Amino acid sequence: MIVFYAGFFLICSLICFFDLRYFIIPDALLIALFLWTAACFFAFDRVVIAGRLASAVVFFFIFLFIFKFTRGLGFGDVKFASCLCFATGFFKALSACFCACLLGLLAFFIARIFYRKIKRLPFAPFLTAGAGISLFSLAGAL
Repeated sequence: MIVFYAGFFLICSLICFFDLRYFIIPDALLIALFLWTAACFFAFDRVVIAGRLASAVVFFFIFLFIFKFTRGLGFGDVKFASCLCFATGFFKALSACFCACLLGLLAFFIARIFYRKIKRLPFAPFLTAGAGISLFSLAGAL
């Protein structure tokens, strides 16, 4: 599993870099993250693939609903959140999103205090941090 986590966070770090720098998440990196996760599940635990795929589809539609009715998320964030759900599972992805929202709010308020002109922040770094928190703090709980 260490190999899975190393590859997972390497690809997520690249996604964070692109989102911080250009405010986009390349589809090639999302496909790489999905294929990496699927390959690791196929190699280590084939039983969870169908359940994780179903939960990723549900998560995709939840985030798509948020995307359609708010202006805060981009469509790359929707796809990235569903890839994170596929990798971590539904309940850990929910806790990752909760942590990401809290971290994003905290970062926005701190940035707003020091830089008055800031209007938006990329969400992928906070999703990645939330995934790390949920994976390593709830590893045995769920």
